[in-house]
Amino acid sequence: PNAANLGYVPESVPFDNPATLSEPVATIPSYPDCTVRPQTIVEIKKMRENAARIAQMIQTETFIMQKRKTYIEQMTSYINDRIRELNKVKGELEQETRWVQIS
Repeated sequence: PNAANLGYVPESVPFDNPATLSEPVATIPSYPDCTVRPQTIVEIKKMRENAARIAQMIQTETFIMQKRKTYIEQMTSYINDRIRELNKVKGELEQETRWVQIS
């Protein structure tokens, strides 16, 4: 096989290619043409505005969720107190019912 058709074939060290040692390397003819379109800038600004708006909405929602959590904790405590009172009354009612049945 022809060595030119094989492409890069390392021989002694990983980056040693004797076929390219004596050939000059071409320079880049000009700086790359990387124009930024105005539409791209507008879209980036919109994305940043949307990201800021979403961040604000998340902060607001987090605050509201904390308030809801506190409310639910308070209501759970209140309902548990009422349930304990209800169970106490039921216990007293059961004792009274037994007393009525005995007498």
